[in-house]
Amino acid sequence: MKNTIKRSAILLLLVLGSQVGKAQYVLKQADAQFELFNYRNAIKLYKEAYKKEKSLHVTERLAESYSLTQDYVAAE
Repeated sequence: MKNTIKRSAILLLLVLGSQVGKAQYVLKQADAQFELFNYRNAIKLYKEAYKKEKSLHVTERLAESYSLTQDYVAAE
């Protein structure tokens, strides 16, 4: 019984850790596209990152990317 609980806890931590890692990877890719002025690609990646991790940085960069592509309605 104890082994089952330990294994379940370890599996849960691994799954959650991989999701956080993927979110960080997507965010890093979005930031790279933003720095390269590829705002449309950055928007796609920031949207994906936002689904996984709602942070101020992602929200600001997403709004700025929309603004720089002259999509002012979405920027709001």
